[in-house]
Amino acid sequence: MRSAAPRRALALALALCLTGVSPSGAIGFADVARLVASHPLHPVLAGYDRDIAALRATLRAPGLTDPAARTEHAAAALQKSAGGARARALRLDTLNTSADLNTERNAIATIGRLRGTCDLESSSYGVELDRETSASLTAFEAATVQRTTRALGARRQQLRENELTLAYALARRDAAEHLLLQLKLTHLHL
Repeated sequence: MRSAAPRRALALALALCLTGVSPSGAIGFADVARLVASHPLHPVLAGYDRDIAALRATLRAPGLTDPAARTEHAAAALQKSAGGARARALRLDTLNTSADLNTERNAIATIGRLRGTCDLESSSYGVELDRETSASLTAFEAATVQRTTRALGARRQQLRENELTLAYALARRDAAEHLLLQLKLTHLHL
């Protein structure tokens, strides 16, 4: 990498400065990576590193090698395809069109015949659907009437039973008084 050389030079300069500071010649240790990262120009160098890496990546990108040649090749392929289509169109134009017209007429006649059949089938389906719908409605009405009649009959019977039960209860309650009044009426002369 090209940006590695300035970085190495900076690290070497820092190392020389650090070793030259010691008067006794003792060995000192420095975290060079940390010193380089704390330098004010480090972000600029890192940006250069990223730019160089991005540019190098474009050297090997497929499709970016020769865009002009690729464009010319694509234009030539399109012209060749258009020429082939033009030749096919001219060839089809010179063919006998009466066979095509007969085929079209037969297809239109078949479509008309099928449409008539479909209309007949559709109307018969509609008639059948109406018949089944009215039969279902009639059966529903009959079932509803039958259920309602049964419910009314059961309610009528229940009311009649309640009425008879009430009449019996009243007759039992008033039986003594009724007997006494009947006795008095029978024996008025007493």
